[in-house]
Amino acid sequence: MTAGDPRIVDLRAKVRDERALLAELSARVSPDIQKLLKPASNLLDDVEGFFLAPEMLRHPPRNEQQMAEWLGHAGNVLQRAVEHREQIERLTKEHGPDAKVR
Repeated sequence: MTAGDPRIVDLRAKVRDERALLAELSARVSPDIQKLLKPASNLLDDVEGFFLAPEMLRHPPRNEQQMAEWLGHAGNVLQRAVEHREQIERLTKEHGPDAKVR
């Protein structure tokens, strides 16, 4: 399994896109709300730094089914990051971009 695998390339592109959306949202909300975005960023770090890390993709060796499962887990974590960002976007639409967090 190489970094050129279309599934890996796709996941990396989705992480990049999601980071851009997070940065855009962060730029237009209060520091309090920016703190709420950290879990989504951490999840993206997990996808990139753990699931898609070159050493993790190489070792242990995985057969095709195992690799599909591994990348499926990466996709699930990415989806959790997307859902978290979307939830914060809904909250900012409902309460405003400068809402206070208690």
